[in-house]
Amino acid sequence: MSSQHTLFGEELRRLRMASGLSLAELARRAHYSKGYLSKIESGTRPVSPQVARRCDAALGADGALARLVPPAQTARRPEPNEQEDDDRDVWIMSLGPGGGGWFTPVGRRDLLAVGGSALVGLGASPSALRVASTEEAGVDAYTEVFGQLRALGQVTAPALVLPVVIAQANALRSVAAAGGGPLHARWSLLAARHAEYAGWLAQESGDPRGARWWTDTAVRLTASGAPGIPDVPAMTDMAAHALVRRALIALYAEDGAATVELARRARRDPSAGARVRGLAALREAQGHALAGDPSACERALESGDLLLRDAPPADGSLALGSTNVDTVAVTRGWCLHDLGRPESAVDVLEPQFSRIRSDAHRSRARYGTRLALAHATAGELERACEITESVLGAVVGVDSATIRADLAKLARALTRWRTEPRVRTLQPRLTGALRTPTT
Repeated sequence: MSSQHTLFGEELRRLRMASGLSLAELARRAHYSKGYLSKIESGTRPVSPQVARRCDAALGADGALARLVPPAQTARRPEPNEQEDDDRDVWIMSLGPGGGGWFTPVGRRDLLAVGGSALVGLGASPSALRVASTEEAGVDAYTEVFGQLRALGQVTAPALVLPVVIAQANALRSVAAAGGGPLHARWSLLAARHAEYAGWLAQESGDPRGARWWTDTAVRLTASGAPGIPDVPAMTDMAAHALVRRALIALYAEDGAATVELARRARRDPSAGARVRGLAALREAQGHALAGDPSACERALESGDLLLRDAPPADGSLALGSTNVDTVAVTRGWCLHDLGRPESAVDVLEPQFSRIRSDAHRSRARYGTRLALAHATAGELERACEITESVLGAVVGVDSATIRADLAKLARALTRWRTEPRVRTLQPRLTGALRTPTT
């Protein structure tokens, strides 16, 4: 074993003995077996950030153990060159009969080089686009359709909604570019919101690189709305909200430091409104929880709560963030879980889960999976299995990569009881739900 594991084991033993706890009592509090923790103390078993956080919580060590375990290293992709990215203004999408497909942005020169002239052309004439850009009824209709697409994304697989959203974003950016009248800012905002939503759908489909590209595209489309931006406050939030979205991508990569850094940048953005800064504070809290820092986590949660309470009501069709749950409460619950306090997480998440509408399939799948994981981590097998059984159908239906990531953690937690009849019965369904769809 590495010197890092030896150092961690020695510090764990020192803190445990200083607290007057036996190994059996620490195992009971941290919800691990005595034998497993004994091997960690002796340095013969590797330690994960999650184990460190749970031992921190059991010993009241305030993150001392978590700081000894670096987060898992993830391959960082280089940021795209801005000039090259701006040149990728031709969007190509292929759709297959089985529901699969692909999307790629390319430059016009690249398109001609590969024979783009052979592609079937679809599109409105410049004059038709100019006329469309002056129609207020048109922008109202597209706004209504966008609300319906967001609702559809709550109940079905993101890969089924994404092509429609991409097509709408392309139509809207074309209309916005064709006119510069009083509706220009509204068309640009709608195009940007569709691109931002495409980024969320891409992440839910398991494509973090695509999620980053679409998020950046939303910022560029927002910038193209000048000089009408000051008339639409939501547009000034887009750059800051893009950082919040990037922080979420870092969070699912379990990179606490990057999550905190991106969220703080969003909070410092002078153009960001109270709602976006509030969401950024909650994302920062989640990053601190991953890093095992309960004090910083609590400060960020309190800041986010105050900001979101003071924020004006969001426009339902263009709202940022979830509208099916108390965002602050569920964030606090998940932070408690990541900080190694699953019993406290259950106390917060259980009432929130009970309030989610039965037709909000994605929210039930996401927060039900997290609640079941908190119960399993706390050693409450029966309730964990009961909730898992109730949400597995929704998990399969909404087909979310981020929910599957949480479900994989739940499956690992349940292996402690692999011989229990209820777990053995549940295991085949869990395995089926965890399969990544192929396209």
